[in-house]
Amino acid sequence: MRLKEENSFDNFYVAEKNQLALASIRDCLKAQGDWFLYLWANQQAGLTHLLQACCRQLGLQEESAFYLPMDELLQSPIELVDNLETYPLVCIDNIDCIINHSDWQEALFHLYNRIKQQNGRLIVSSHCPPAALNLSLSDLKSRLSAGTTFNIHTLDDAEKVQALKQRFLLRGLKANDEVLSFVLRRSDRNMMVLMETLEQLDSRAFDERRRLTIPFIKEVMDW
Repeated sequence: MRLKEENSFDNFYVAEKNQLALASIRDCLKAQGDWFLYLWANQQAGLTHLLQACCRQLGLQEESAFYLPMDELLQSPIELVDNLETYPLVCIDNIDCIINHSDWQEALFHLYNRIKQQNGRLIVSSHCPPAALNLSLSDLKSRLSAGTTFNIHTLDDAEKVQALKQRFLLRGLKANDEVLSFVLRRSDRNMMVLMETLEQLDSRAFDERRRLTIPFIKEVMDW
C-alpha cells in the first residue's frame, strides 16, 4: 500500500509518556529488540503515521517493509498476505477491524506464525488492547497477547502546540505559541485537522503578504 509522503519519524512528535514505546519501536526496526510489538491507542494518537514511519525507516535502512491497513483491505482477497513473511518488516494497521472477519483472522494467524519462523519483524496497531479484542479465533488472540504491548498516549494541548511547531519548523514555516494555542482553542483538536487549518492560514497569509497573527486568523476564519 502507498505510504503518505509526510508520515515519517522526523515529524512524529514524541511526548515524554511515549518515549519508551518509541525506543522499543526503533530497536525492533534495527532487529535489536522484540520482534513483535502491539501498539494500541484511541483514534487521534497517530498510529497510522507511526506504522507508516516504521515502513519508511526500513527503506532508509535499505530494507523492505509491507504496510497492511486492515480498514481498507477487508474486501480484498486474503491471498494478499501470501509470502509477506519474506519482508524484513510487516506492519498491520487497525487489526481490530477483523473482529467480524474469520477469514482474515485465520490468514493473519498463519502470517504471524510464518513471520516468527522466518525471524522477521511484526508491528501491529489497534484501537484496543489485545485482551479486549473480541476475536473468534482464540489462537490469534493468544498470539497477539503474547507480544510486547504499548499504549500510545494521545497528546495533551500543550504537547499538541509543540507538535504543530515542530511540523511547521520542518516545513520552513513559522508560528509562535500564542498563535498555535489560539487555533487549538478554536478549532477541532484532531491533529490532522489542526495541521491542515494552520497550513491553509499560512498559505493565505503568504498570498496576502501578512503575518500569521491572531487578528489575521480571526479575520480569515470569522472567529
